[in-house]
Amino acid sequence: MARPGGLRWEEIHRDLMARIESGELPAGARVPSETDLALTYSVSRMTVHQAMKQLQEGGYVVRRPKIGTVVAGKAGSRRHRVALLMSDIHLQPHANYLLGLSEGLGNEAEITLLDPRGDPAQEAHVLRSLDRSHEAVAIYPTCAPSNTPLLQAVRDRGVPVLCLDRVPEGLVSDSVATDNYGSCRQVLDRLTAKGHRRMLMISQGSEAISSVADRRRAFVDSLSAVGVDGRSAIRSLPNAVHWDFAEYVNAVHDTLFVAGAQAEPPTVIFAQQDWTLSAVLHAAERLRWRVPEDLQIVAVNDDPNLPILGLDRTHRIQPASFQLGRRAAEILLRRMRGDRSPALEVRLPAEIVSAEEPLLVRT
Repeated sequence: MARPGGLRWEEIHRDLMARIESGELPAGARVPSETDLALTYSVSRMTVHQAMKQLQEGGYVVRRPKIGTVVAGKAGSRRHRVALLMSDIHLQPHANYLLGLSEGLGNEAEITLLDPRGDPAQEAHVLRSLDRSHEAVAIYPTCAPSNTPLLQAVRDRGVPVLCLDRVPEGLVSDSVATDNYGSCRQVLDRLTAKGHRRMLMISQGSEAISSVADRRRAFVDSLSAVGVDGRSAIRSLPNAVHWDFAEYVNAVHDTLFVAGAQAEPPTVIFAQQDWTLSAVLHAAERLRWRVPEDLQIVAVNDDPNLPILGLDRTHRIQPASFQLGRRAAEILLRRMRGDRSPALEVRLPAEIVSAEEPLLVRT
């Protein structure tokens, strides 16, 4: 069954665009008439007309008197357009993703930055309002389940969709992300091998966010492998980005104070991200806990350049955000050139930087 005309014209538009960019329809070549294209695609002339209008507005074709529609200029010379949906672009790893993406796309594509402000409702609005001239979508998604059908609909109408860092459950699309589970598990397993059993994870965010879920799962599985219930050792706080940092440090301090007062206080703290890492270091100093002698700290360190005092005394898991941005660009360019192979999943290991002190259990 043919799809509705509103989607069919986009399919025709993309097919013709791919033929032009591949050189199958070279510069100056006559494009089949709207009547012929309507017969080829089994659609109305109005549907074909909409596709041709978009090609003309995009600079792919021009109308020539007495000749008809021909391919304009040099084939492949037009820049692609990529919509990038990313909240809080000034934060890491967002900035490094953008740098890698921009460098990888080079002069072949321009990026339209759209900021959903981390709000699922705003993300849904942006997805519904996407300019049809965008040939691909890259997104750092909120992973709100209600928005997964919207993303899938964008991809199903022929627009490549690529997820950065996070992948909504059930979405079939290209994705590039850090191997959060494997990288975190590697560090945590090293600590359990040294005898650590009393661990505490300070987390934030919904488990619907794949990166959050993977980091928590690594923590739980690492402890489960040595017979410890890790789920009861996770403390969840609201998103640190939306806190006054001094208040966030107080919340982390209170969490550690309560944990430290137990008969068997933790010997390892696993901080989910940089803000938490910094807050844990501040709180440990106020509690007069020596790091790493009294307390080992493991953290996902998205921005190694942040001026965090005591960073060298922690075990850091540093995502390869810039490299992932480059890989994302490679995939997007392939898709915009007409590659329709199955969805790709790229997972890169993080760099592991260990604390200078040996990984000893506190007695």
